Amino acid sequence: MESRYDRQKQRTDEFILKALFECLEKTSWQQLSVTMLCQQAQIGRKTFYRHFSSIHNVLEYWFVLRSEEYIRSVSALSGYEIQTIAREFFSFWQNYKEELSILQSASVDYTAFLFRCAADVIGSRMSSIRCANESDPAYAGEYFILYSAGGFIALLENWITHHPDLDALEYANAAAAQIQRVVLQQSASC
Repeated sequence: MESRYDRQKQRTDEFILKALFECLEKTSWQQLSVTMLCQQAQIGRKTFYRHFSSIHNVLEYWFVLRSEEYIRSVSALSGYEIQTIAREFFSFWQNYKEELSILQSASVDYTAFLFRCAADVIGSRMSSIRCANESDPAYAGEYFILYSAGGFIALLENWITHHPDLDALEYANAAAAQIQRVVLQQSASC
């Protein structure tokens, strides 16, 4: 059972996260300070530092929460189903498109956070998939997870930057269809 202290900590964390995005709507990541964040969240610096070690840590926490939420919202895969993965990936991030746009507008380099999030999600979903012709399937799977995470991050950034008006499923279907077409063409030429 969650204690009163835990609930209060969670509420304060939420205030700080909300304040982060409110501040980034007005200022760049480079100009953002703990003082600005505390003023926006209406908390003292001591309170901030009881919860987070830095502004960077606040952003990292936001991505950890998204990663945990994503993992809870999807089931394990029985194979690498690009269409399913793309639809779920973009449908999930559709819920946070505004926040990602704010981060991008504020010149936040969030790629490393997003990469870790994507790799965690893909890794958790593909834990049962093994590469048949590899002497160390777990090691080969790690490469594939990292490769997939990087590709999906590039697609997500492309969607946010160049196709913000497209619906998540529309973009996911288009991306998956193009990827499948290239993979089939490459397979046929080998």
